[in-house]
Amino acid sequence: MAGADRQVAILRARAKAQFPSVLLTLTSIIQAIALESLWSRFSALAEPEGFLAIPIEAWLQAIAMLLAIMVLWIYYAQLVMRLVWVPRLADSLIPFALGIAQFLEIDTLGRGEIALWLAPFPLIFLLCFAGWNWTVAHAMEEPENADLIAAFLPEDRLLRHGPMAGSVALLVLFSAIVRLWPGASTAALVALDALLVLHLWLQGRYWRESVFRAAGRGRSDGRGEARSASMSSENANDEVAAG
Repeated sequence: MAGADRQVAILRARAKAQFPSVLLTLTSIIQAIALESLWSRFSALAEPEGFLAIPIEAWLQAIAMLLAIMVLWIYYAQLVMRLVWVPRLADSLIPFALGIAQFLEIDTLGRGEIALWLAPFPLIFLLCFAGWNWTVAHAMEEPENADLIAAFLPEDRLLRHGPMAGSVALLVLFSAIVRLWPGASTAALVALDALLVLHLWLQGRYWRESVFRAAGRGRSDGRGEARSASMSSENANDEVAAG
């Protein structure tokens, strides 16, 4: 039994060590294909009149997909650099599901109703949300993540889930508004692009707070300890001199 437990421990350690690079490589390949597909589709829309003849709605759709590609890749890059966890099958399936949704959105870019094109976005955000919660739930089981999760994961459920839940609600609202009033499609696409820019900014802010600010706190703590040690040494010297 001890030998079997040891083998399981070895496999768990190997999975935690190797899976982050596997997941990031998989995500990078899918997002690279999505980016190439986006360029091909947008180039097809430009024929034969050129890019300036492309409708403004198609430009906004293309910008949204470009931002979505960047947000998804940065999300996974930061995820694997922050946390370690024992992977499950779903960890490998979710990037494929997100990729398929992106490919469908790219293929229908510039075609049909904007309301139908917007409709899958809430599902994409929900899938990202589910994947995040799935990963965090399993990362909490690993002692290596305890300090990071305690420092940077809000305990308040509203703060933790509010941005994503609010984004899903807004996307549903955008799709419904465009469905009822097609003339609002341009405004809805501008709002979608702004929402994705916001998520890109939030990812950057989260990274700065979890890496650079933590490093700054570590340097400050180090300087404080050095000053304390120096003062203790001076006090000791004074006592020796007085004695």
